[in-house]
Amino acid sequence: MENSSENEELQEFLRKVDELESVVKGDLNVTEDVSEQVRLENKNPVNRTVINTNAFKDDQAPSQPAHQIPASTAPMSASQDGFMKAVERDAAERAERRKEAKKRATEWKDKGNVEFKEGNYEKAIEHYTEGLTHLKDFGVLYTNRAQAYNKVGRYEEAIADCDLILRLEPKNTKAHIHKGKALLGQLKYEEAVDSYKEILQYDPKQQKMVDKYILEAKQAMVAAESEEAAKRTLEGGDMHSKTMTDVLSKLWRPNQNLMYYAGGMRVLKEMIQDDTARTLFRTGKGFDLLTEAHIQRCLSKVIDGKKKAEAVEVTHSLLDLMSQVVIQNDENSRAVVESKDFASTFLGLLGSGNPDISRQCVALLLRLTENSVSRQRIITTFDNASLLVGLLAYVQTSQNGSVEAAKVLNNLALENKFSSQFRDKVDDQVLPAFEKFLTHSITSQKSDVFPSCISFMGNMAHDPVIRKQIAGRKEFWEASIQVLKYHTKHLNKPSSREMVYTTLGLLMNISMETSQSFKDQSEGLCKELLPLVKSDQIDIQERAAGLLGRALPHSTGAAQAACEARIPTILHQTLQNSDLSIESKSALSRCLVVFTQISEEARNQIAQADPDLSCFLSLLSSSSDTVVANIALSIGHCIQVEGVSERLADTDVVKTLLAKTDTTNETIKQNCSITLAKLATSHQRHLERLRDLGGIGILHTCSKYALR
Repeated sequence: MENSSENEELQEFLRKVDELESVVKGDLNVTEDVSEQVRLENKNPVNRTVINTNAFKDDQAPSQPAHQIPASTAPMSASQDGFMKAVERDAAERAERRKEAKKRATEWKDKGNVEFKEGNYEKAIEHYTEGLTHLKDFGVLYTNRAQAYNKVGRYEEAIADCDLILRLEPKNTKAHIHKGKALLGQLKYEEAVDSYKEILQYDPKQQKMVDKYILEAKQAMVAAESEEAAKRTLEGGDMHSKTMTDVLSKLWRPNQNLMYYAGGMRVLKEMIQDDTARTLFRTGKGFDLLTEAHIQRCLSKVIDGKKKAEAVEVTHSLLDLMSQVVIQNDENSRAVVESKDFASTFLGLLGSGNPDISRQCVALLLRLTENSVSRQRIITTFDNASLLVGLLAYVQTSQNGSVEAAKVLNNLALENKFSSQFRDKVDDQVLPAFEKFLTHSITSQKSDVFPSCISFMGNMAHDPVIRKQIAGRKEFWEASIQVLKYHTKHLNKPSSREMVYTTLGLLMNISMETSQSFKDQSEGLCKELLPLVKSDQIDIQERAAGLLGRALPHSTGAAQAACEARIPTILHQTLQNSDLSIESKSALSRCLVVFTQISEEARNQIAQADPDLSCFLSLLSSSSDTVVANIALSIGHCIQVEGVSERLADTDVVKTLLAKTDTTNETIKQNCSITLAKLATSHQRHLERLRDLGGIGILHTCSKYALR
């Protein structure tokens, strides 16, 4: 018989083993987005293996009670050793079984994801459920299943899954979101808002996302209230509402002449003048017109370029009607965008070649993109690259509506996700279209549209992936240089001035990404920038100088041509203007750094214009770290000119630079140290002044930087 104290010790050991395992009692309910996985590896049920006590029957009981042996020194008995080996074997077996279970569960998850993306939500639910038979605490299966439940209106089940996982993971953001959407489906608007707000208790940084979901919930509540009010109006015998719903119902009559449907939609449009009418249109299944068979046939004919008068008239009537019903109505805007095949049909109509149809498409899209919620839905449902290409083409070819198209582009740019949606199509689709657009802009008279579209592309280039692709295209740089070349000649015209300004802004953004194409085109670019740097229009000069500073290091010939045009002297003179903005001073000083570094002639010009560099010394007191760093380095370059260092010995340059090294800005510290070292080695008086100020240690600091 085993010693009782030993049994107690073994029981205590078993209890501690259990505590180290994550025990999950009852069913798990976990929710997650299809694209994410929740790691619940430490929350698996413990397999409580029953130890066969006969396995220890040959072991000898200890010669003295276990409680008399100190825990830290008592040797492990044979029975304890056997027990621990059994526990280890059991743990290893359970780990292997779990690994295999997770593999099978993951296979079912992947199958479910495929069905979900295809819109086969019931099938996806089956696969997620099957996966749970293999691994009951695999959180991603619950979150995916909750999302699929929401898609088919099984809201109670979605909430159950969400509640279960939230008991395990209160901070699970996706579970809160899916629960909120399920509550919306149940028309429990306030509870849905509460579910979204819980996210902020754990992650305040998600405020923007939570605000979006709360806005959605409030819009749904407003839509429901509007529907109830419209229903009461209709049931109260309002003749206008009754007539409108009668007209709508008559549009479903089959086998009518196409002009019957076109006329009906025209009449309906005129009757829809307030929110009640727009709501009745929605509740009366008015948006089903977008997918009605006879109307779809008309749309297809227009998309295919067939100039059938009846089909064109039906399309006109439908687009006018849709534009009318979405005015200041978020729910109707959502309904239009989410209608089956609306995105592909719309893009087809936009590019149909029929100018009036295209204009109506742009007008409808403008109204839709004025609303943040429908903007986001457009971005997630449309082929964004095709939409962008279509709008750029429309701007080039249309006589009317170009301004509206440009507004649409800039509305879409308000959403951060827009650019990321077409990254993989930039090189093949977007850039060829934009390069054609730039070339066309040279002779276009649409002065109020093209700068706006160029600014839009500049905003898109804030995305580093897109910027890199643009920077690498020779065709883009060639087209941009041609734009500058043409419009610089007509800089006295406001339209050309605006084109130059916006194009320079775009190129400044793109040139942040150094590429071989940029280097190859730098000489041609510099040639067009030189006259702009001499411009008396400060904002043009600022951008041109900033871009010139980036292009010059790649073109020796351009630097020589710039010096022949006295550009360094012009920049130096401009910097003395006390009214210059910090941005202008930063751009001009950067350009001078490059000039003084790569060109002896540039250094000579500046030394001739300002023998004791008084302009530079005054700029060392600038509030801009960028200006101070640039000017400090420029001084170091200019003391290479004979006589400059000696003349500076009569100034406080050493004291000023030494004071500037007392900063956390590493660039300023580095540039000032380099210039101090050059001064100290160029003239004895600078070295003595440095010693007198107790700043000789700066030279040691300077040793880690390469002298220039």
